[in-house]
Amino acid sequence: MQRRSLTHAPDDPYFPLKESDVPSKFPSGVKKLARSINSKMSFRKDTQGSYWLGIVVLFSIISVARSQGTDVGFTVSGTHNNFTNECVCTVEAPETLQCSKVVNSATLNRITVLQSQVSALSISVNAQVTLSVSQTLSIEELTARMATTIETLERIDSGVLIVSRPELVQIRNEIADMEQLLAALQSNHTSSVVVNALKAEIDNVTILLDELELAENADTSDLLAQIKNLRAKVDECQNQEVPSSLYDLWEEGGTQDSCANLVGVSLPYTVTGLRSIYGAWFRDPIKFQRRVYSFEFPNGRHNQYVSFYDSLKDYHDNAGATSIRLPDSAQGAGMIAFNGSIYYNVYNSRNIARYELISNQRVVTVPLDTANYNNERPYRSAQYSDIDLLADELGLWVIYSNVAANGFILISKLDQLTLEILETWQTNYPKSAAGNCFIACGVVYCTNGFDSHINKINYRFDTKTEEEAFLNIPFDNKFLKTYSLNYNARDQKLYGWDNGHQMIYDLIFSA
Repeated sequence: MQRRSLTHAPDDPYFPLKESDVPSKFPSGVKKLARSINSKMSFRKDTQGSYWLGIVVLFSIISVARSQGTDVGFTVSGTHNNFTNECVCTVEAPETLQCSKVVNSATLNRITVLQSQVSALSISVNAQVTLSVSQTLSIEELTARMATTIETLERIDSGVLIVSRPELVQIRNEIADMEQLLAALQSNHTSSVVVNALKAEIDNVTILLDELELAENADTSDLLAQIKNLRAKVDECQNQEVPSSLYDLWEEGGTQDSCANLVGVSLPYTVTGLRSIYGAWFRDPIKFQRRVYSFEFPNGRHNQYVSFYDSLKDYHDNAGATSIRLPDSAQGAGMIAFNGSIYYNVYNSRNIARYELISNQRVVTVPLDTANYNNERPYRSAQYSDIDLLADELGLWVIYSNVAANGFILISKLDQLTLEILETWQTNYPKSAAGNCFIACGVVYCTNGFDSHINKINYRFDTKTEEEAFLNIPFDNKFLKTYSLNYNARDQKLYGWDNGHQMIYDLIFSA
């Protein structure tokens, strides 16, 4: 008998089974066995789960070959050497095959069955190897994400990184995503040792996160103060002084045709970062033009006070603020100053009000049609942005929605004295899809988000022509939480409130 041994040690980079290892006189079924093993089992040693699966299938093939090959004079066996950690497949054949030896039909049928089984097992090996490689990649991804999360939490715990509650919630969401991925791996019968180890890591991270959140609750004011100080330091490093051009333009006004198409928006300039997370800031383009108005609502919903500064420099330096106490609390960031009055949404209602600055009194309050309010139809940024009062070259406007509009944006032109609705347009853009909106020369522009560096101004509606269009103008929410945008018709700039920072954007209109 001729004996050939085919070996494989796990340290070999590839499975070294070649068709040339099979004697030339072996039947085609055995050669096909070699080819199938070679093509389906040649994979890298770092996928060790797949490798051992291949060894199990190999011995399954050996078992089938042994049961089918003995009738034609072949003996197939397999062993594992514990000392050398090698798998040995041995095939024995007679010295010669005589042509005169008649092979009956039953034997041929068995050979055919053997070939079919080899083919089927090869397909099974291929499927299992593909699954195992996929699981290995998933484990690698999960491990990398876990390492990043652990590093972030350790930096928070050591005081190197200071975060607020929304950021801790984001980390918790990341952990939830990893738990889902882990459950998927477990359902695919990934090694229980690997799954349990990763689950232990997730549990440890969750405990640390719970401790951090408890610590935050214990001294929230101190944490917010540290965050505010950090923001101020960063902004001061970036902005040693406010460019004089931001003052000079108020002496001359904008020079572009704002009724032309909007074609671009500059990167934002940070004026200051010492305010509350939620708020709005703006300037009146007609009266008290140099004043800067600032409305903050630290509770995320409402406030009864609005402040103004005599100049942008005073606002930047936080010097000489004058506080105005409104007769009722204003809700959301949809406040605006226009022609000597402040307009706002009255707390816990659909009412809108006009506060006259010369007389220091509220002169009119009216309900806004059947408008949604109290976060029924806010922008994507929420924070009670259902009713957004705006101003431009053509006057006073309001953006909102109601039940009849089914959540789509409504635009109404208002009488600036009586707040009577003069005309209303319904758009085909859902209010909940907009990060924020502003209006210039009767054209409403909306962003598609409020919390990303890669958002866009992606929609416009022209009230003069009733035409709407989708745009693709990049818009950077520098500090990732823009809660209000206000256009000023005098300097043709955009005033944004981004996560406690006051931003200015230059708008670029086509010539």
